[in-house]
Amino acid sequence: MSKENGPPPEPPPAEPPTQPPEPDATASPSATPGTPAALAPAEQPVPRLPGLRSAPSPAGPPAINRPPVLKAARAEQPPPGMPPQRQSPSGKEQKERGQKRREAPRTSTEEEESLHDRAVEDIARRMRANKWYGRDWVGRDVYNISYFASGGVSARREAHVSGSLGADKIDDCVRVHVPSDSDERVRLLLTGHGRLVFLNGRERTGRRSSAVVALHHGPGTVNVVDGAGGLTAVIEGLIQDGGHLVDATDAQWPYDLSEAQLAHLVKRLEEKQAFLVVLVRQQSAEHWVRDCLVQHVPPDPVTVVRHHVAALLFEPGTRVAEASLALADRLISETLEGSAEAAAWHRELVDDRTVAPSTAARLAQTICDWHQLGKTEDLDRLILQRRAAHLIEQARKLLAVPNEAGSPVHQAYVLATAVLDRMPMTHVVAAARRLADLLLKVERPVGNAGRRVFAEPLPHRLQHVKLVTGSESKVYVHMPEPRLARELLWVAWTDYDHARAPLIKWLVELCENPGSEVVQVRYAQSLAVIAADDFDVIREQVIEPWGKSENPDVHRAAAWLLEALVISWQEGRAHENRVKQVRALLRRWARSTELGKQAVAIRSYGTHIATAFPEEAIRGVRIGAADPRQNFASLVERALTEMYLQGLHGKVLEEITNWTVLAPMRRRAARTWVRLARLRATPAERTSAVFDIQWRQAHEPGLLDAEMLALLWAMACTERDSLKVAWQLLSRWELSSRRNADLRPGFEDLLKRLAEFEPLRGRLGVYRQMWTRRWRKETT
Repeated sequence: MSKENGPPPEPPPAEPPTQPPEPDATASPSATPGTPAALAPAEQPVPRLPGLRSAPSPAGPPAINRPPVLKAARAEQPPPGMPPQRQSPSGKEQKERGQKRREAPRTSTEEEESLHDRAVEDIARRMRANKWYGRDWVGRDVYNISYFASGGVSARREAHVSGSLGADKIDDCVRVHVPSDSDERVRLLLTGHGRLVFLNGRERTGRRSSAVVALHHGPGTVNVVDGAGGLTAVIEGLIQDGGHLVDATDAQWPYDLSEAQLAHLVKRLEEKQAFLVVLVRQQSAEHWVRDCLVQHVPPDPVTVVRHHVAALLFEPGTRVAEASLALADRLISETLEGSAEAAAWHRELVDDRTVAPSTAARLAQTICDWHQLGKTEDLDRLILQRRAAHLIEQARKLLAVPNEAGSPVHQAYVLATAVLDRMPMTHVVAAARRLADLLLKVERPVGNAGRRVFAEPLPHRLQHVKLVTGSESKVYVHMPEPRLARELLWVAWTDYDHARAPLIKWLVELCENPGSEVVQVRYAQSLAVIAADDFDVIREQVIEPWGKSENPDVHRAAAWLLEALVISWQEGRAHENRVKQVRALLRRWARSTELGKQAVAIRSYGTHIATAFPEEAIRGVRIGAADPRQNFASLVERALTEMYLQGLHGKVLEEITNWTVLAPMRRRAARTWVRLARLRATPAERTSAVFDIQWRQAHEPGLLDAEMLALLWAMACTERDSLKVAWQLLSRWELSSRRNADLRPGFEDLLKRLAEFEPLRGRLGVYRQMWTRRWRKETT
């Protein structure tokens, strides 16, 4: 986009569209070019319930409004009456302009502050008159030139279009660029030791920005050369006395260069007096390439936020100086103090310095937009909406591929890393292979020739994630942003209708054969992401069949799926109707005569659902406890124990106390009490030797009446199924009371009340003598 120094007379025009225009509505629908058939965008918007993305009930936070699902990206058109975009200047004009900028005198601090005041006033005036201007200037110029399109599909497509990068774009890139540790190495290789640099790094980490700045400070011009045509096309695209940028992220020729080919390329660069930076995504094994290879280091995301906010405060072309950075710091601090969501987003950037610069730039844009619009919008809601839109945009880029060669294996690995974020890489690879097989059956149902075993190495499949080596040299897969994993699944489900059946089948197979409970939780939570949009589909195809199964593993997975759905509602990611459907299903299944459905209900009530709806959970577990069949004895006990651990102390203890008066439920109450009595106190201020109920009885007198405590112990010490373990636990309580003086009075009172029960009196006397001898032996 063309810009001149100083306030322009009217809004600037939009850049030419980088996406093809939407096809004619009368044409037959087909997959987008370069997109596999199995993951072709849905022909029609996905139907969803009215108000699905609206705010939930007052009990939950505001919902995140996702952008609508479209058939294809529409080409952006400039508003009516905008002047056409001028042609980019030639390489010589760019070089002269860059030299003038470097020789221009610096402005003083007072002049910079005056420029800032005038710029902010003018921006606010323009945004009040025409909101399009502010969004376009912030969204396209700053991001696409610096960090927003430094990787991903859109950046690769842009890089494959040969031509000169305009001086205005270079200016914007230099203005907001944050130097990284690898920039100096790139500059030295270009200007001191050679004319060629292979810049290696993951996509969306600012590689393109670093290359543009390095070429700007060297030859002064940047010519984008198509890297898909191979080495010959790159050599033919060299311009005299120019700097060149080649994005070879998806090309193979940089890794196949022979020593003679590399020497020929360097010779041609010397003849042309040209410079070349090639973006790659892995290191070459050849030593002659490694001599000109630089490992890109991403910039600090917190510093990226500062520089982008400072750049957005001034008109395009104004240099960012320390004065504007100080103003940006005050602006950021004011925003973080007034918004919990903004503070949380900024804290993630501080905690993880490997976050993509585009994420930091999006936070900076949101901060500036809010201030420039007069702080009239709800900042928390604006942050949530902007962040959700950014994550969905990243997800769509990751699920798209520049060619059909890697389909659908590429998408299989992307989805496997989303489902198994922070899991061992061995689990990710196995799951991705299975999903790829399912997608291939959909994409090539007849005459499937399979895929080449050595088509692409594993690092290429996992180049969008971080590989972290943990204990015992086990490698774990980490998504760059944990929230991106959820959006990847959502985009795969809503945008690609042909991938729905394989996706559900894949997740169901993994849930039914998980290998470990930790991995099974991730699979069930991934199904919950789909259920938040299409609960009826997941209920009919997944939950109902699991309810008819006798496999306890799938009962557990169903409970975790329903729990994740309730948590999504509490966090504002699912509509209230979804929770109503879950509650109705659990109430119906708790009274069902089918053992599998009742087991799922009891397990579900022992999850986080109990904290959201405690009365329903207690009532549902009570129904299972009153069932004369013994199939659910342990499930009832575990469910009440989990409720207690989640903070429902009083309700759980009151419930099992009521069970003591009912003969059919006394045995289950006794076994539940034994489980609760052995729980250790968890807060850090308490010693590990203290039992939780014993500590609460001494410090929270209203939690459980002393008489009822004695009744529960007496019941547990006399019931056949629990008496052995109960006497062992009572002995441990006695030792804990001797080691902690504040617990001793309460335990002595408990012993006196237990002595009133005739069946316990004799055995209790023997145990007291044994406890006394044990304590004397320990203290002498």
